[in-house]
Amino acid sequence: MGVNEQNGESEMSMVERVARAICKAQGEIPHFSWAFIPEKQDQPDWRKYEPIAKSAIEALAEPNNEMVQASFDAVELRVNAAVHMNNMQARREIYRAMIRAALLP
Repeated sequence: MGVNEQNGESEMSMVERVARAICKAQGEIPHFSWAFIPEKQDQPDWRKYEPIAKSAIEALAEPNNEMVQASFDAVELRVNAAVHMNNMQARREIYRAMIRAALLP
């Protein structure tokens, strides 16, 4: 886990976050540990989904047309608001808009 630069709180990596989400979607308990099985000791269930999580995140590296358009729309809607937002907040909003567009059917 990393440290959030803004407030000093711990936050999990994106790979861990996606792996935990996949684990949970599979009906498993992300934080479950196989401590009673020596070869799996200290390996929470979500860890086995890390390769899939990495692949899913890599698939988002190249935005599709809808994601690019969503980024433009987000910028356009927030041009005036961005003056009042710090740069990191504005970038996060644009990123979220792009990911929401990627999830549209």
